[in-house]
Amino acid sequence: MRLVKSDKTGKSTIALLISVGLSVFILLVVLFSANKYSVLLVNKESSTSREKYYYHDFDKDGNSEKVFINTDNYGMLGLIIFNDFGIINHWNFKGEWAKMAEPFMGDLNKE
Repeated sequence: MRLVKSDKTGKSTIALLISVGLSVFILLVVLFSANKYSVLLVNKESSTSREKYYYHDFDKDGNSEKVFINTDNYGMLGLIIFNDFGIINHWNFKGEWAKMAEPFMGDLNKE
């Protein structure tokens, strides 16, 4: 009968090195991949409970338009849409903004 010493530590070391190498490779690919978007604070605005600011890219040009919603003391609600050049359009409605609702935004007619 012959006794042979098994080399389990060698196999586990190789497996550990392979897994660490793959982990480092995946981490480097994720960290240095080209980011499509970058975040930069351009402007900081505050709003009260009677006015809200939202942003949405209506025309799909990569630049978000600003949506300003305001309620006044006379039972009117105003909605103004801005882009980088100024006001695109505005509307006035009778009534108040629903406190629990968030706006649904989209370009239904693709104009």
